[in-house]
Amino acid sequence: ERRMMNPVNIDIDSDGTKYIADPTAGAVFVFDRNNKLKAIFGKELEIKPVDVVVHQQKCYIADAANNQVIILDKSTGKEILRFGKKGGDEGQFVSIAGLAVDKQNNIYTTDKIKAQIIKFNESGVFQQAIGTLDIAIGAFVRPKGIAVDKEGRIWVVDAAPEVAKIYNPGGELLLFFGLPDESRRPGTLTLPAAITIDYDNVELFQEYAVEGANIEFLVLVSNQFGLNKISVYGFGSFPEQEHPQ
Repeated sequence: ERRMMNPVNIDIDSDGTKYIADPTAGAVFVFDRNNKLKAIFGKELEIKPVDVVVHQQKCYIADAANNQVIILDKSTGKEILRFGKKGGDEGQFVSIAGLAVDKQNNIYTTDKIKAQIIKFNESGVFQQAIGTLDIAIGAFVRPKGIAVDKEGRIWVVDAAPEVAKIYNPGGELLLFFGLPDESRRPGTLTLPAAITIDYDNVELFQEYAVEGANIEFLVLVSNQFGLNKISVYGFGSFPEQEHPQ
């Protein structure tokens, strides 16, 4: 009962503590910076964690068993709040997937079946739904991983069309990138599952950028299949380049 069985998502706190969501084990496993098991959260809650986010003093869990968001104290594992339920109405879930929290403690989730981004405030009150089920580029088919950058832009991957998208806080599509891996070109995606923003390690990838690029942060996308299991993108300003005819 103290072993992971199917780890599907991870978040790492500023002190190096790792929080790992395991839906098969029905728990979040907590390891210290030296990879020693510290705690197991949620066993008594009968949950199925599919994503986990640590923000300030709280551990946020996307629970697929009850289609809820559960908030725990990140130090003790004690439950603080839970919200959401199974259903098709506003603020309800059919199949909860990804999870993110912004600077204002707003909580963003994705629903794979409703094909939406659903936003709540820190008290769990429904605020906004973004997207509908459609093949149009501004809509979703199977949204999964989600992240929010420092400017409040919402980043999400859609596994079915194999694309990543950026929305402004109002829910307007700003840009999409990635696309399927049929061409084997760099930067393409194959069943993307998770996306994260990294401001701390730009220098490790600067050498791969075109000369003159000003990289503000990295965007990392995990792929379930294909040659590139992790795709790394740079967000910033780039010099104009000539394109072949």
